[in-house]
Amino acid sequence: MGSNLVIDTVTTFETGSGEALTPYVLKLTSTGEGNAETDETIYADIVAKDGTKETVTFGSIGSKTTGYKFFKSSIANIDLDHLVLYMNNNADKSKIKSVSLIRGGTSNLNGAYTIPVYAEISQSNPWTGSLDSTVAAVDLKTSTQDNSGTDSGIAMGVVNTSGQSLGTTPIRFDTDRNHLESGDTDTAYFSASGLTADAIAGFTLKSDTGGDNSGWSLESMSNLKLLAAVRDGLSESVTDIAPGSLQTNQWIIQRDYAYTFMLSTAQTRQYQMDFKTSTKKDAGTDSDIQICLYNAAGESSGWIQQWHYNNPSGRDLNEKGDVNSLNFATDKDLGEITHIEIQTDDSGSHSDWYPEYVHVTPLWNGAAAGETAVFNINKWIEESGFTYTFYSEKYLAGNSQDTIAQLTNACNINLFEHLREDIIDRLMAATTTDLHIRLKNHDSISKELLQKLKDNGKNLLVEYYDDAEEYRYGWLFRAEDMTDITGDINMAITEVTPDATALGQIGGDRQVVQLHFAQSGDLGLTAGIRYRLPSGIGAEGQGYTIYHQNDNGRLSEITTGMLSDTGCVAFSITGGSDYLVALDAAQPGAPAVTKPAAAAPGTGIASTSTAMIAAAIIGLAVLILGAAVLVKRRR
Repeated sequence: MGSNLVIDTVTTFETGSGEALTPYVLKLTSTGEGNAETDETIYADIVAKDGTKETVTFGSIGSKTTGYKFFKSSIANIDLDHLVLYMNNNADKSKIKSVSLIRGGTSNLNGAYTIPVYAEISQSNPWTGSLDSTVAAVDLKTSTQDNSGTDSGIAMGVVNTSGQSLGTTPIRFDTDRNHLESGDTDTAYFSASGLTADAIAGFTLKSDTGGDNSGWSLESMSNLKLLAAVRDGLSESVTDIAPGSLQTNQWIIQRDYAYTFMLSTAQTRQYQMDFKTSTKKDAGTDSDIQICLYNAAGESSGWIQQWHYNNPSGRDLNEKGDVNSLNFATDKDLGEITHIEIQTDDSGSHSDWYPEYVHVTPLWNGAAAGETAVFNINKWIEESGFTYTFYSEKYLAGNSQDTIAQLTNACNINLFEHLREDIIDRLMAATTTDLHIRLKNHDSISKELLQKLKDNGKNLLVEYYDDAEEYRYGWLFRAEDMTDITGDINMAITEVTPDATALGQIGGDRQVVQLHFAQSGDLGLTAGIRYRLPSGIGAEGQGYTIYHQNDNGRLSEITTGMLSDTGCVAFSITGGSDYLVALDAAQPGAPAVTKPAAAAPGTGIASTSTAMIAAAIIGLAVLILGAAVLVKRRR
């Protein structure tokens, strides 16, 4: 259809009543993507600025085709306000590329309106457009990495120059083939919310993570253009937004997360995170890890997932000595990252993780766009549901010892009970819910601090390490588990030699470790305990039973579990005194846990079979001696 389109040689028609009607043509073009065609009727409400409306019914339309509907209207010259396209039931859908309204009887296109659509319409999803309507077009390059293509539905939207994301709409294509496959470059179209090209500062992408291959590796975006509605023409206007290529190198894997890419390096929202796992024995993990980035104002990225097995790369992550990288385009302008939070789901056969560091570097167009934030971790990440908080070295260096950052990262503070009252109050006022502290000496936690934790909804993880920097044990105090706090709690735990009475109650051929808690009596709360058994005791995955020993020496079973790959047992307590760990018979071929442990008073280790044999020998000796005495008396 050329620029000299003539619909009719007359400008009006006369009805029988003498009313003059003006001829018009409604032109619809469908996209070329799959299932764009429809055999059902499309309806168009044409609304003029004075409120008058013409409803036109449009017949079926094929894929990547243009259809025309001729109609007559009593409106001599429709001054278009907006158009609405829809269908009469939700089972009917059509993917429309553009719509034109042409006033007939002219030798030129004066009075023609053309509006870009690029939307799927139905009864429940009508499309409304006007001369302010704009559509963005962008070439999306899928990488050639393994599993880089996707079957998921992708939506895109724009970010304005004020940094606001203006929502997303499903992307559309004008080719009839599979899209977003490995190595492909596809031109995608989506609504640009009526903006002009100079008002667009960036783009957001979302995935519904549907289909068999849900992950998508986006290598770059290029040839960004803006399609705008026109008056007096049959083709939309096209303006370059950014004609070059923007390297993204981003896996789109989290459902409905707004991955955001800015067109200026000064506004970048993408970061590269490098995770270094220690070379310590068993430092690697099978657990899924998630991380959250924060700036100094407390604004966050939200949780960023790092799946161990189901990650798109198809290989295990966070193995011993590994450095794994993850790019992430956040949905907020965070700027400099000052602190991070890490969580583990504590899953898999090797659940604990010992990272050395996490580095966070801002990225733009595939290159570093700012200073790297260094977070030195060097601790076990092991408690499921607990949030570990770490501050960057730069942030710590620029703040005094009185800051919350220093307090929550006070790895070598031994007497945290003696911190000034104002520092503790600031800690209680922090937005962080989960607090942790690392100690070397045994210490008590005061009733007053426990009460503050409870009143302020804070959880506290206290971890003890020996002089060789090896983990010994930890106490976890959760605000929700503090019922009636009765007093200070001495957190010292030592190993003692199990007595024969206790071993006799356990029975069987089992290794037993007895833990003596310096605190006795009711705690007034439930505390989580995690304790690393001595080196060489037990094997990974070996079952264990925890017993509580009362003041009369009687044992009661409180829980069972499986020994972790780091040789730890976990249980909860409501009172002090002694607890015994009885290991089940080891499975043949199971790897022994050989992590070193600090020395403790007494071995704290015994075998029930050895003890029973010893008891039997002693008993036999007593019987023999008793018999001898009896014989002697009889003589």
